[in-house]
Amino acid sequence: MDENKKKLVTILVPAYNEEEVLHLLYERLDKLMNNNPKYDFEVLFVNDGSKDRSLQIMQELREKDKRICYLNLSRNFGKETRNDSRFRLL
Repeated sequence: MDENKKKLVTILVPAYNEEEVLHLLYERLDKLMNNNPKYDFEVLFVNDGSKDRSLQIMQELREKDKRICYLNLSRNFGKETRNDSRFRLL
């Protein structure tokens, strides 16, 4: 294994109607990621059928930061399905 290769850290963020806090969360995650140069980061938001602007905010964050990814579930499936979806993506 290449000793100079950075390890990838994926931060999984489930979200249901979180439009009021997504920008604040992103600012904090951005600071964390920028302050840890030994790692590569990606943030995977899972929109669990939100009825607010959560999905639009995730899309905006993706446009400005390619470390951001998102998965949009068609409806609210609950935390068990939402958490299981990360394994099917891999």
